[in-house]
Amino acid sequence: MITIKTERVVQGVPVQMRKILEINGCLSEMELPRAYLQGSPCIYKDPYKNQLILKFGHDLLGGDVMDESMFQKSIDIIRRACKRLHDMNHSDQVKELQKTWNGKEEFTF
Repeated sequence: MITIKTERVVQGVPVQMRKILEINGCLSEMELPRAYLQGSPCIYKDPYKNQLILKFGHDLLGGDVMDESMFQKSIDIIRRACKRLHDMNHSDQVKELQKTWNGKEEFTF
């Protein structure tokens, strides 16, 4: 589950803005399946920054301020990316592989 904490702000002009305070719960690129990373929408967390990378979207970086419409577009991409990963992880192909490819092996030479 991904959690994004924000603060509502107004800067200069009277426009609804959001400041990204914290991003938690997203996996890094190394922890995600290659098939997921090669498709779209796709999101992952940069392990060195408090940054959520959105493939074909506006990345979210802790401390960033963006207008509400851009934030809502990013949220839509995140929802679709999460659903896509969930569907991939619960596909019949993955379930079948989990049934057949399990157990321990030992190789001695």
